[in-house]
Amino acid sequence: MRTHSLSPAGLLAAIVAIVGGTNALADPIPPGRPAVAAPRFTLLLPGKSPESIVLVRLGPESGSKGPVITFLDSAGTRQSVPMSTAIALAPPSWLPTPESVAPSLGDRVGEGHAQRLELTDGQRIIGQIGESTPANIDGALAKASASQVSMRSDRLGMITISTDRVSRFFLDAGRRTAPVAFSTAADTLLLVNEDRVEGFLETLGPKVRIEASVSRPGNKPTVTEIDLDQVEMANLVNPLLPPAGCWVELADGSVLAVEQASLSAQLDSAKLSVRPMVLGQEASPVSLDLNELAGIVPDASRLIPLSSLALASQRPHTSAPRTAPVEIVADAPAPLGASDLLLPGPMSVEWTLPDRLSKGGTISGFAQMDDRSFAWGDCEVVVSIIVPGAPARVLSRGRLNAESPTLALAAELGAAPAGSRLRVQVEPGERGPVQDRVVLRRVLLITGRSA
Repeated sequence: MRTHSLSPAGLLAAIVAIVGGTNALADPIPPGRPAVAAPRFTLLLPGKSPESIVLVRLGPESGSKGPVITFLDSAGTRQSVPMSTAIALAPPSWLPTPESVAPSLGDRVGEGHAQRLELTDGQRIIGQIGESTPANIDGALAKASASQVSMRSDRLGMITISTDRVSRFFLDAGRRTAPVAFSTAADTLLLVNEDRVEGFLETLGPKVRIEASVSRPGNKPTVTEIDLDQVEMANLVNPLLPPAGCWVELADGSVLAVEQASLSAQLDSAKLSVRPMVLGQEASPVSLDLNELAGIVPDASRLIPLSSLALASQRPHTSAPRTAPVEIVADAPAPLGASDLLLPGPMSVEWTLPDRLSKGGTISGFAQMDDRSFAWGDCEVVVSIIVPGAPARVLSRGRLNAESPTLALAAELGAAPAGSRLRVQVEPGERGPVQDRVVLRRVLLITGRSA
């Protein structure tokens, strides 16, 4: 990293330019230290609007029970909060701009040709698949004991995990992939030539071996070996697990469960220390450049991205009966797992709320006019919660158009017993249903601490 020596006055001016209004007491780097790029994040705290901050320090402090986040707020004032009280540190892009737009399916996300391995609990490793290690067991027991998958990460080195923990593999980590229906009884390979193979995946490595499903009783299973570069995607039928514990997101798109006590970061050293759980209990913490940190979630079990819930119903408005269905914008590095949702016209959409919200929670995110609709788009968005046996309760309501393109969603859900639903309605405005395209951006449902 190239460094520059600044005078105290020059350093102060630089920080003022970054965060606005910073005074000498808030200067996070003592005079004489090399200047580093200020790591900016969006801090999500319960009951508060998302705030753009500069991270100064992360780690234990005397008298604290866990890591503390020290930061410069939007006014340049130095503050500290226990990390356990935060919902998340999200990337700066969490806060939408008027130019935000829903990307098209099939577009790339980022550069490079890395591969992506997704685990059953939602962790994500970016790197290159290495040689696999099949289980050293013959016969039927081999299927009960999974092989090992090796993934080389530029950030973490070689990671070896059981195939039982793998949910999906993508040949191209930066490719957005449209939703695909998969077998619930067999592993599936989607090949680059658009062929599809189903069966039991024996190995995932430079050579992929799959025991194809038997189409007729009495037929013998056959094992097919395929070069990895011919496998666009693999979907394994391993049971999915809820996320838990502290997670970090890295700039390369990796999402990792970590030991919370191992987290530490310093602005003046520009280094992040962390111990990912995939490296094993005996592994030492890994030192990364602080600019490789894209986000932190102190308790991943509390976050439920709206995009992760199945649609319960969707109905077009009577003024636009041919409106296309809701589209999940399949964004590989969606921050905190919160992919955007595109509502392509006036409509009413509902999601059944999970049991984890039965004792209450909050909603956080944004509804935004798609900038391709600025010429004619004008609509009203209404977000409500529907509890069985009670009338719908409005959580947020606002008009979207080119002059006012964003509606912040921040409200208490209250108790949401079984069968409760979240409803989002897009109602046409004075210009009718033309170009009333709305993007639900970064929408999270957040459970209470006891969930």
